[in-house]
Amino acid sequence: MELKFSQRLKDVVTNSRLECIRLGYDEISAEMLVLGMIRNAKKPTTPIINGAVLSLSDMHIDESKLEKFLLDKIEKISKKVDVAPIGNITLSKPAELILKKSHQMAIRFGERGSIDTIHLLAAFLEALDLTEKNDYEQSIGLNMALLKANIIFDDLNGTDTDSVEKVDDQLVRSRENIERLKDLSKKLRELNLDSEKEPATKPLSMVFDMEEYSVEEIKEIIGLVARLYHTQSGDHLVIKGMSQFETVQYLECV
Repeated sequence: MELKFSQRLKDVVTNSRLECIRLGYDEISAEMLVLGMIRNAKKPTTPIINGAVLSLSDMHIDESKLEKFLLDKIEKISKKVDVAPIGNITLSKPAELILKKSHQMAIRFGERGSIDTIHLLAAFLEALDLTEKNDYEQSIGLNMALLKANIIFDDLNGTDTDSVEKVDDQLVRSRENIERLKDLSKKLRELNLDSEKEPATKPLSMVFDMEEYSVEEIKEIIGLVARLYHTQSGDHLVIKGMSQFETVQYLECV
């Protein structure tokens, strides 16, 4: 499925352009994208709250301190212009890369049908070099591990911020899915896997959200289904993972 930017993320990109002009630059840097994300939620009249800002709040990150840190970074790496740019404002190469990488973050960390602001923030942190990562961790207390534990998605329709759902809530709800998988496992064990069956005509693809199910549960189900499918003369078993790619590589020998 092709993922598109959430409305909240579109708002952030728009606001980053305004921040770029306000600060006196003619190119949007990666730091300006994050700055636009924070300041979008701090508008005095109509603040636009997004999932990334809510995550920062849950992580007890001082947003004012982060904002100043970003401004200092921007001043060091960007050159101001005398005349404000007119028309389209270009993205810097790092900013373009981060927007593209946010799609990968959506696949890795889970999504609800769109690329959200939390994915942009994750892409920003992922793209930092080691020195920069240490700077953000020591100065702000922000790192990827902390972000992974505090993921909050943008709302689905771009208007109801109260409906933002945490990953923890999703994992709790997914227990029902795991129980269904266990029921399937039990039924597969009861089947005679050595019996003659009609040959399968198509390869079997299985898609698991690796964030929702434990490795052992997935291995057990895949193993049983693979045995059943191979017995039925299936061509091959394809395993697709939505995240934790190292786990997929480990499991694909089934």
